[in-house]
Amino acid sequence: MEASEVALALRAWAQENHLYKTEFPIELHPTDEAKDSLFDSAAMSVLAEKTLRSRGGITAIAFNNANNTVTVFTDKSVPAKEQKILPQAVLQQVEINYMHSGTAQAGVPANSAVPAPFSIHNGRYACGSSIHPAKVLGAGTLGCLVRDPSGDIFALTNNHVSGMCNYASNGEKIIAPGHPDIIANGIDPFTIGYHSRSLPMVHGLPDNVDIATNNDAALLKLSDSNLVCSMQGQSYDTPSLTFEMQAGFSVQKVGRTTGLTHGQIIGEIIAPHPVSYSVPGFGNHVSFFERVFAIHSNDPDTPFSQPGDSGSLVTTEMNGDRYAIGIVFAGNNQGMSFALPLIPILANLNVQIVSGHNI
Repeated sequence: MEASEVALALRAWAQENHLYKTEFPIELHPTDEAKDSLFDSAAMSVLAEKTLRSRGGITAIAFNNANNTVTVFTDKSVPAKEQKILPQAVLQQVEINYMHSGTAQAGVPANSAVPAPFSIHNGRYACGSSIHPAKVLGAGTLGCLVRDPSGDIFALTNNHVSGMCNYASNGEKIIAPGHPDIIANGIDPFTIGYHSRSLPMVHGLPDNVDIATNNDAALLKLSDSNLVCSMQGQSYDTPSLTFEMQAGFSVQKVGRTTGLTHGQIIGEIIAPHPVSYSVPGFGNHVSFFERVFAIHSNDPDTPFSQPGDSGSLVTTEMNGDRYAIGIVFAGNNQGMSFALPLIPILANLNVQIVSGHNI
């Protein structure tokens, strides 16, 4: 039995027993219901169920088929002595771990500057830097540069950054840096580009809307490609190579709020996974996504991402080469970050990643 099957069975059991902490109950598929018997047996004791309930229930479940592990995210921290009560493995094949993790949110940074919200490389604005629609207060991250079939260069970020969760008009002005980072003696803000198009990101329960194509990603048409470069901050150039996002990878990102950070992909979350959004002037919304990866920082003192890092490009190194694999789009108040795979985003937008631009 693979880790993904165990994760699916555990989610079905948790929902049936009202332990899956979400305000948006998910209608289970019949095959899910059939698998939950795996946890109705001795694998999940009455005491274990009581322990999970006392810790606020389960917020998400991630799996890693490569090393056959399942990670259960709980609303409140489970002390080590209580973790011993919970199942540590299933059928002596799949290991189960427990982590403290709240609900995924696409956060808006506090309206205050951070030490290094942008980078200038060779006189040009670098990827991993602060951007935001001009008419709305906030800041997100310019993820990377991409090129369409006609050769035009765009910048890639989240829909909730430049597209305002589908509420940005075509041609909406995007400024750099974002409003909190416009400070005395800093660089003059400028129009780095214009909102061009977004991938679908519909709000609502999977029972009512088709979430299959949901992806929090958008393009902005650059006002002048000579004003930007493909460098990720001052750390490394955007890689020309891409690779499928996978659980277990060691990853890096450069973002507006936390700069260069290093982390580990804990696993892929059993879908559909809800993320809450707050849209200025349009209220709060929730969208569900089918492929979400959980990333934990290697540094206990610095999360992999924080509000304002949305849109950051996630990369990994293998055999001496760097690959672009995902894009940060959400996090929670316990330091967990969430990312979407990059390859489907590029394919659906019909663009290719740009490397070596104005380096």
